Amino acid sequence: MRTLRLTLLLALLFPATAWAGEATIVSRDVPLDGARSLAASKPPARFNLVGLHWRGPGTVQFRTRSLAGRWSEWVVAAPEAEDRPDAGTPERARVGGWRLGNPWWVGPSDRIEYRLRGKVTRLRAFFVWSPPAGVPARTLQQAGAPPIVPRAGWKADESIRRSGPSFAPALRLALVHHTAGANGYTAAQSASIVKAIQLYHVKGNGWNDIGYNFLVDRFGQVFEGRYGGIERNVVGAHAEGFNTGSVGVAMLGEYGSLAVAPQACDALAKLLAWRLDIAHVDPATTLSFVSGGNARFPAGLPVFLRTVSGHRDTGFTDCPGNALYGLLTTIAGDASRI
Repeated sequence: MRTLRLTLLLALLFPATAWAGEATIVSRDVPLDGARSLAASKPPARFNLVGLHWRGPGTVQFRTRSLAGRWSEWVVAAPEAEDRPDAGTPERARVGGWRLGNPWWVGPSDRIEYRLRGKVTRLRAFFVWSPPAGVPARTLQQAGAPPIVPRAGWKADESIRRSGPSFAPALRLALVHHTAGANGYTAAQSASIVKAIQLYHVKGNGWNDIGYNFLVDRFGQVFEGRYGGIERNVVGAHAEGFNTGSVGVAMLGEYGSLAVAPQACDALAKLLAWRLDIAHVDPATTLSFVSGGNARFPAGLPVFLRTVSGHRDTGFTDCPGNALYGLLTTIAGDASRI
């Protein structure tokens, strides 16, 4: 195992006014030839979200240090090969040969360290600073649905969208995800997290827009995701081979072992009940869905799925984490009764 250290002397480089303003993203290629060259790749700002890209069959771990001086646990950068646009689309082509790490919310931080396992030939880090936005006051009220924070409510940057939305002829199922990162965020930080994910998905991964159709935080706040209309069958970039005809809903946080808050489960059930009802789909049923093609399911292969499935049902991934995945049958039943 190799350990790479990158010390960010940010407090000396930037004044306190760096806390304010618009969300920013900075990328840095991390040299892999020793500590001396690493000193030249300091991110230029404080950051609260990290996403890593790398080349090679190896894996990458990282940890960050909070502004209070506490180091996080080591985490896997979480490459999910199928967590991306469908093959053959322009936004998929922009990915190139990079392996994509998840956007990890780390909270205000000033240092990062890396560990590499196996062969890693290149490593690129994306650092996002998304300033606190406060709890959104404006929500969309839809009959039968929880209040939904529109894109304007979390200050989506419409100027960075690369293309208009694509639409599926029908919506057939919901795929539940988790994002990644610390679960101790506040209700006032949730909008900042959503905005940071959009910035990373577009500026880091090269996608057209944020990949998920909806996002739900641990407090039960629901956020509109990809542009195109919350009642329309917008094709997302959340499950390769299964994006067309699905709605992708991501829970903010990491739910491999941590419990899912009851209010988050309730909001997810209400959201799925409303969105699948528009599509005339019963959340408690099953179906056969023809894969558009990914590493697990070749194109044209019928895949038996629940109408409310987890991302792991469609690809090689642990998403949405064991804790959340184990609740999907209950959540689907609640949505059906609603």
